Amino acid sequence: IIGTGQAVRDAYLPILPFLEPIQRTLLYDIDTNATEGVLELFRGWIKEGIFERDYNEFQNPRKRAEEFFRNVVFVEDINELIRLSDYVLITTPPNTHIPLALKVIEGGKTPIIEKPLSTSSEEISSLTSDQQEDLLQKARYQENFIFNPAYQELKRRIDLGGIGDVILIETCLASTGPSPSSTPIWRLNKSVSGGGALYDWGTHAIGVSLFLAGIERELVGLKPHYVKYSAPGEKIANQEVVDSIDLESLISISLANDNEIPTTLLIESSWQNSSDQNSSKGRSWVRVEGTLVTYNLELRKIRGSKEYHLSHKKIRSDEEKIVLPVRFPHDSFYYALKTQVEGEPPKYCRFGFGLKILDIIERSLER
Repeated sequence: IIGTGQAVRDAYLPILPFLEPIQRTLLYDIDTNATEGVLELFRGWIKEGIFERDYNEFQNPRKRAEEFFRNVVFVEDINELIRLSDYVLITTPPNTHIPLALKVIEGGKTPIIEKPLSTSSEEISSLTSDQQEDLLQKARYQENFIFNPAYQELKRRIDLGGIGDVILIETCLASTGPSPSSTPIWRLNKSVSGGGALYDWGTHAIGVSLFLAGIERELVGLKPHYVKYSAPGEKIANQEVVDSIDLESLISISLANDNEIPTTLLIESSWQNSSDQNSSKGRSWVRVEGTLVTYNLELRKIRGSKEYHLSHKKIRSDEEKIVLPVRFPHDSFYYALKTQVEGEPPKYCRFGFGLKILDIIERSLER
């Protein structure tokens, strides 16, 4: 793993002990102080009993966490990390993703790039044709939300065909934006490293929407209905925003293939949602409207835990609902990384899919 920031500490570290295909984990960070804090954090989780409490889905969770802890290796030379690895997960700020991915490919290994793919598609188009081809063929893209079991179940039901033709997919994944504790450096700086709600959170909403609709479908139209930008001198997470960045947006995308009814994706991205579950701005939901059936999937927070409520309603019939509980924290990261390292991944793990999402973000932000 290159980079030991928030994504690694909050999401990847807790699930790594339970990924059986991974025999050893190597960590590299340009900031040595950051790497020192990682082991201390993990040691604290073991002492606090986090693994027995939250990961009892797996056998002997504490023992597996302790074994993983003993086998984590910090590497001071990035070239040595690449040499010793089979897969390299890149979790650094987005403006470093492409150079690092190319470096990993040059070392003969497989890069897995966290979202967003880059800060600019121009960065990629300016590369040599050989470099672009290497990225398309050898690099992988990590959009973990797609691997959430609830979204996978919704996709399974869509693919069964009983829904009819999919006419509309509405997606809203609630986020209150960066917090002061998350040191959101890149998230607040557009000119240097992307930044803004679409790059940070919209990648998830766009990725999930395309996945549910079918990523092979052609994008035939895109319209930003509104984009709200930060005011001069505005502060987010106690930090002043250097550039004007998007805080909230609503975009629609039209998808079509031959002999298919067009599908509209209506995607909301915002850093101004409420953390209150009872607020209309505090909910995450997806609505898939078909010609025969409509599905609604909503995330609910109940007594400190999370569960997904999936309902469906056929024409002229009563609504039916099932509950999909979250089995363990960060399950989407677990299944995403498991899929990446267990064989040939699906198309939504490929570089081209991340490039498609990046293009949609850029077109949405054109003024």
